[in-house]
Amino acid sequence: MIRLCTWYIILGQILQTSTCLTPAANLFHNRALYHRSIVLGSNSLQSPYMSKPDFISWTQSHLGALYEAREDEVFASAFDNAFSPSCEVRVNHAPSTLDALRDSVSSRKVATRGVALSWENVISTGDSPDEPSVVAGTLTVTRSMMFLIRAAPAHRLTHINFSARVERLEDSNIQADQNDDRRRITSLYLTSVDVVPPIHFATPHPVSREERE
Repeated sequence: MIRLCTWYIILGQILQTSTCLTPAANLFHNRALYHRSIVLGSNSLQSPYMSKPDFISWTQSHLGALYEAREDEVFASAFDNAFSPSCEVRVNHAPSTLDALRDSVSSRKVATRGVALSWENVISTGDSPDEPSVVAGTLTVTRSMMFLIRAAPAHRLTHINFSARVERLEDSNIQADQNDDRRRITSLYLTSVDVVPPIHFATPHPVSREERE
């Protein structure tokens, strides 16, 4: 379709320079101009950047990348893309730091085979990507471990209630993404609890006489 419209544009420009057109050529000329106007009109409406994601999608994407990253370089890049260098951090209502948060999340990757994320009740106070907003909700991180328990992979759960203030930074040192998006988390409150799921052992039951026979 794009190639056909391109030919209409080229041929329309050629025919537009002609002073004498046959009825058939004149019909083709008008059709070419029509398609040319559609193509050029649609291009003029396109933004040079893709639309920016809403706050909930942005927060889930950037926080989720921290827990899903396996390589150290990927994790470091995801961390820098998520947080402002001066981000305020509180964990379980105690003041913390970005370095402590980085070490805490990174240490949980040890001996992890896979990660599954589950989001619940995520809300946002704002809609405009260029205005600050607070995003809050619940995240459950389920990690499949490399070691086994009773011939099955062990699991570790982390339940997180979070509240993050997300806003666009004007600092020129903050690198924008492909959408010209300079949003970062400038304040993060976490309530986090690690849980080991219970191991369900098979319960023996007495064998009846009929079963023995």
